[in-house]
Amino acid sequence: MLTNEWAMACARGHGTFDYRMRRLLFAVLALLAAAPASAHAGEVTLWACHGPDGAPLPFAYSASGSHGGVSRVGGGCEAPGGTLRLGFTNAVGGDAVTLRFATPATLSRVWLDRRVSGPEYHARTTSAELESLLSPGVLDGVFSGAADGTAVELELRCAAAPCDASADVRRAAVTVRDDEAPVVALGGLPSYGHGTFSVRVDATDAGIGLASAHAWLDGVPAGSVTLGHAHCAELSPGDATIDLPLADDCPPAAQIALPVDSTRVADGQHELAVAVLDAAGNTAGARAPLRIVNHPVVVVPTPTPTPTLPPAVAPPVKAVASLHAAKRYKVSRTGALKVAASCPSAAARSCRATVKLSAKLPGGKRATASRRATIRAGRRATLTLKLNAAARRALRSRGALSATLTLAGAKPVGVKLTR
Repeated sequence: MLTNEWAMACARGHGTFDYRMRRLLFAVLALLAAAPASAHAGEVTLWACHGPDGAPLPFAYSASGSHGGVSRVGGGCEAPGGTLRLGFTNAVGGDAVTLRFATPATLSRVWLDRRVSGPEYHARTTSAELESLLSPGVLDGVFSGAADGTAVELELRCAAAPCDASADVRRAAVTVRDDEAPVVALGGLPSYGHGTFSVRVDATDAGIGLASAHAWLDGVPAGSVTLGHAHCAELSPGDATIDLPLADDCPPAAQIALPVDSTRVADGQHELAVAVLDAAGNTAGARAPLRIVNHPVVVVPTPTPTPTLPPAVAPPVKAVASLHAAKRYKVSRTGALKVAASCPSAAARSCRATVKLSAKLPGGKRATASRRATIRAGRRATLTLKLNAAARRALRSRGALSATLTLAGAKPVGVKLTR
């Protein structure tokens, strides 16, 4: 009999595949926040002849036997309610006929909706017997059981003529496990993003095949493409299982032109995240920094009147240091970076300078570092800041960190820290 879990999967037909894909995409976002690539493997049930809802499906099989073989009854797999019949024609004693179909991965379960008229019927995988009927009788209904191996074979044997044995297959399903994530490489990045542009994603999958690719800019969905064809679609949308045709056409490799809509985020520096999903629910991703420029800033100078000062009075000069901030700082292996500041020559003697650095780390944490120095008037000084251990680990893992430099009395400056 059909197990409860499989029966519920067959009965459910509501919802959409997009709903389950959206749940997977939320998981991908969390995955990309933690590592460049990972996998959420799951079992996949592959259906042949008819799907879980009874709709016709292709069935790729091989047949053998000198006095018999496979014939279509009621339209076969191409028609609702049709069957494939394994049987004899003018058989002699000792003949056998078989129907065999292969699976793309190791089996964990086999499900057969069949009607068998014996005797001498056997159903097996490449490693074990599933069921048999050795004496005259009928098996009608569903066989469901655990299995191993990489192919399923149905066989009828003729001990002595005449042979009346037959086996009608209404539909078949096998459950396999695909634990391997796709392999993804990101290329073709522009120097900056503008409007809707494409990035090249090279992906391969050693399991069921590729299903879709998606792009985000700082977590905002920016584009996606579907990679499969007509027989790479979920057969039971809305439930927790993954059901596909056994003859699926999900591609094992693809060079993807993934569109990215940069108008969904503001201009500035962002992180592009790309994820590729295979048909078994495994995911792999890649990230890259990308500057978005859709609205260049146009600066219109505003005339400023020149102030008139008394002849003998000059404006006072404050002993305030100036920060000479760069856009990018290279951090040494020990976590050190050097920041320059200067004291105006018109200062009385010297300036007190306090430079602080703040960087956001994964997990909502922050790293800080600071350094004080006294700079003589008209001189420039180099202050060495040192990152703590947590910041050094984050920098080694991510390759770059966004940070803020602040000089007491001045406006904070955003910078990028690199190894």
